[in-house]
Amino acid sequence: MKAVPARPLAALVLGSTALLFCALAVGGAQADMMLTQISQTDAHQIRGQSVPASTDTVTTWISGDNARMDMGAKGSILYLGDQQMVYIIDHQKRTYSELPLDAEGSFGDLMPEDMSAEEAAQMEQMMSSMMGSIKLTVTPTDQTKQIRDWNARRYDVEMTMPMGSLQSVTWASDEIPVDPHILAALSSAASAWLPGANERLEEMEKIEGYPVYSKSTTTMMGTPVVRTEELVAVAEKPAPQGTFSPPTGYEKTDLMPGR
Repeated sequence: MKAVPARPLAALVLGSTALLFCALAVGGAQADMMLTQISQTDAHQIRGQSVPASTDTVTTWISGDNARMDMGAKGSILYLGDQQMVYIIDHQKRTYSELPLDAEGSFGDLMPEDMSAEEAAQMEQMMSSMMGSIKLTVTPTDQTKQIRDWNARRYDVEMTMPMGSLQSVTWASDEIPVDPHILAALSSAASAWLPGANERLEEMEKIEGYPVYSKSTTTMMGTPVVRTEELVAVAEKPAPQGTFSPPTGYEKTDLMPGR
């Protein structure tokens, strides 16, 4: 079957960088787990256009070495540790793409097949330069408080990027019984193919526990966007059949546009 154009799916991958801050946890549970978060984004302006406030439900499933994050009706990320594979799913376009877990360092392999060697080299150099300039800092604090049913500790997160920055106050609890390695891999899966991903993941591992509440301000080209994320439910229950597979009827597409 011929692959469909990948531009919408690539946009989903690039836009999911914020997921890097969603999940790092402690413990180790054998039973399937479902975690539900509420994500709220304040109204803001983008290039003079008004964007209304929005609220999304983010559901995360954990089962053994596998995990899935559903970001409302927009898309999902599957991390399959038993297959060493990540799937990026775009529900709006009914497409998905595959990303091997060892993709970092092989960015050139993801370039469009019709791109010349010179163009591919230039693109790889540009992406490496951009991603290499991203600086991520996690600062643990001694401040603690109870959020819902969990005792949490405050972490200050700051990230600088070529076109903006992110500041976040994250409250994480080590009382959520989920595997830290699975969630760490899931949270970084969408950007695992970008240069420097491993270094950023190591910095995020300073957060001990699962984020139960965070408030972040992302500033891009001078425009601030405020987002809050709160864990509202944790349940031990079997994952529905098909949770850890690309949806039936979706079409496979390449990660990079034009492939």
